[in-house]
Amino acid sequence: MICTKIYKVLTAVMAAVVMAGCTADEYLNDITAKESEQQEQQDTSKGTLSDNVSEALAAVEGISDVTVEEEERLDGGMERFYYFYVEQPVSHHDKSLGTYKQYACLRTKDLTAPVLLYTHGYNMSTKSIDDIATYLNASELHVEHRYFGNSLPEPYETLNFTYLNADEAAHDLDSLLVKLQRTVLKDASQWVSTGTSKDGITTALLAYYADKYGWNQASRKDYFKMDLYMPFCAPFLVGTPESCNDPQMGYYLYRDCGSGYPQGSVEEKAWQRLRKIPEAIVLDKDLRESCLRMYHQVNPTDYVEVINSFGRDQEKVSAALLSTYFWLLFGKFSYVPFSEWAHLVPDVDAATMDAVTEEEAATKAEAIAALTDFVFMNNEGIERELAPHAYTDSEILTHLYSDVMYPYDIQAVKELGNVRLDFSMLDGIKFSNESTENMGYLASSISKQFEISTTLARYADQWDGGQLMSSFRSWAATQTAAKMIFVYQANDPWTGGAIGQRDDNYVKRFIFKNGAHNDYILTPRYFPEADVTMLKNAMAAFLF
Repeated sequence: MICTKIYKVLTAVMAAVVMAGCTADEYLNDITAKESEQQEQQDTSKGTLSDNVSEALAAVEGISDVTVEEEERLDGGMERFYYFYVEQPVSHHDKSLGTYKQYACLRTKDLTAPVLLYTHGYNMSTKSIDDIATYLNASELHVEHRYFGNSLPEPYETLNFTYLNADEAAHDLDSLLVKLQRTVLKDASQWVSTGTSKDGITTALLAYYADKYGWNQASRKDYFKMDLYMPFCAPFLVGTPESCNDPQMGYYLYRDCGSGYPQGSVEEKAWQRLRKIPEAIVLDKDLRESCLRMYHQVNPTDYVEVINSFGRDQEKVSAALLSTYFWLLFGKFSYVPFSEWAHLVPDVDAATMDAVTEEEAATKAEAIAALTDFVFMNNEGIERELAPHAYTDSEILTHLYSDVMYPYDIQAVKELGNVRLDFSMLDGIKFSNESTENMGYLASSISKQFEISTTLARYADQWDGGQLMSSFRSWAATQTAAKMIFVYQANDPWTGGAIGQRDDNYVKRFIFKNGAHNDYILTPRYFPEADVTMLKNAMAAFLF
């Protein structure tokens, strides 16, 4: 995309020269000759770079299966990737258990350029050019998280997720960084680590464990260098000593997402309406029945499961509907800026009014239909409603690709925490303790919402009581070992798990007003110019 813009600018400049007079032909011939010469040099250097990087990677102890691929990115540009495997201990704390191969990827055009380490918390995806890397003109190093994709510490036949934890994952990153910073990438000018959401948690925990184990101390023979850690949208869920479920995201979604706009604005009116919807679903029989019919249409399997399990118990069926409403609202706020869809929130009062005349009944029925459609509209539905907004392919595909989430669910039960919807937060409604407990597990499937599945329950006794996340939050509030910038968006529900405020020479935290759950700092739709300027200034203070 950037190359295309540059090309258009150059074309316009050349056209202007042609219009200027008869010397243009000579000028253009000279330019063309120089461009051809430069292109030949680039082509030659590309081949040399490819051979050199491949050989250098293959020569590093523990790195194998190096492959080179030219791939088209989502923006249409071509990029060179070096995919490889690095041999890692199954457990860094018990080397007798043997090793496994972890999947990684390096994208580079210049071995002296800055390097952006993208710490994946899931499968490794390299399809979109990272905006931070673009801004820094940096190479990208991607590392797949253990137990995802191609990176399995245990064979499929005996896959028990025994060594799935943040400590082991951080050790994996340390091991690879030490190898590459002393060989292939020894001349890289700067190092920045980043990631979004779970990927951002992995970035932040790398800083935490680097301090804990002394990996960042230059006096150590095997230290690694990291000039800046920059997690985006990273939640740190503490849960409780009894349960891995943390209610903060539910509170934040209901109370804060969409708030703080000027009185009388479209956003402020929408926020007031959003807060009325739960009570309307529970207490208005006509709306509740309409939502149940829609529930049956869009997800008949879950509908039947709820009805079979709980019959027509109004409270529990209402809880199922509210879970669906909040989960889909979670997605709306996560992926689409609120200011773009606030006008789509229907009039709740019209849907719940007492209808006496036929005209009032017709008006109410129309309002109920509109409200029901909104309740069950997911973020992709919002995107369609907002057409003809010119979304890029990368924005659309980012929302559509899916990762295997199961290992993350297990790690959440063990140490990272789950999201809990605590219905005691709602205005005008009092749910029983039983129903509140039923709704304690937020997931896309009702079967998981009413009880943690049998498979995940196997790991419940491994919950660390919130020790890791509590320890991290305390460390982040006081640490002076790592330069860090935490970036959040005010309307992103995951901001309910943000770290506390801090703004000094070690840690800065930003909560911007109206973006979404991503790190697209070069896309004005999510990061207006003022926000980007603040981030660039913060990065400059740490890096330059």
